[in-house]
Amino acid sequence: MQFDFSIKSSTHYLKFLRQLIASLSQLSSAIQVDHQAVTASSLALVEAVNNAIFHAHEEDSEKWIDITLILDKESLEIHVADYGKGFEIPDNVEPSLMETHGRGIFLIRSLMHDVSYRRGSRNVLKMKYYF
Repeated sequence: MQFDFSIKSSTHYLKFLRQLIASLSQLSSAIQVDHQAVTASSLALVEAVNNAIFHAHEEDSEKWIDITLILDKESLEIHVADYGKGFEIPDNVEPSLMETHGRGIFLIRSLMHDVSYRRGSRNVLKMKYYF
């Protein structure tokens, strides 16, 4: 199954996104998605969208974020694309416990099995969780 959609660059969609993975996992009885996969993927999706809203788009709610979810028997793949300024993802960054920002990529890498990022006029963060 593949779902492609776009949202405005706004935190108003975060509650919907938190619940989306759990709802998606219930659509097919042929695909077994455990609670850990749902929790990890949901948090990674929200963190990626937060990064797009606050860092790439600098809270410009007129910009769009494109999201793709690809669910099959083996994995869930999530693409989050923004149209803001891109950034370089450091190789191994572990944020300080005292930091209030800068944990998104660290969390995403900790939760998902594969993470890649392509910077350009359309920046795309790809995340994959294997069941």
